[in-house]
Amino acid sequence: MNDNFGCASFIYEIESWSPLKQTTVHFMLSVGLWLPLAIFIGWLPFSTLPVFLGLLLFIVVYAIFWQGTKLYLQRLAKEMNDSV
Repeated sequence: MNDNFGCASFIYEIESWSPLKQTTVHFMLSVGLWLPLAIFIGWLPFSTLPVFLGLLLFIVVYAIFWQGTKLYLQRLAKEMNDSV
């Protein structure tokens, strides 16, 4: 299943989409895969509070990774521009 979901990163190669659209679609695919899987394998009990807290934690972790990637790419672009 991991190999199939790795294809979601190809969303970022669709140049006609804005970065916001790419990130939104990737996020929705990520949540859409993770939530049912987390409930099915027992990481989250299927009740309101655990699902809500699980989604909240997922969003926080996703945002941290997104921000880290954004900062890394900005630093990389600056280093490349400085070297030119």
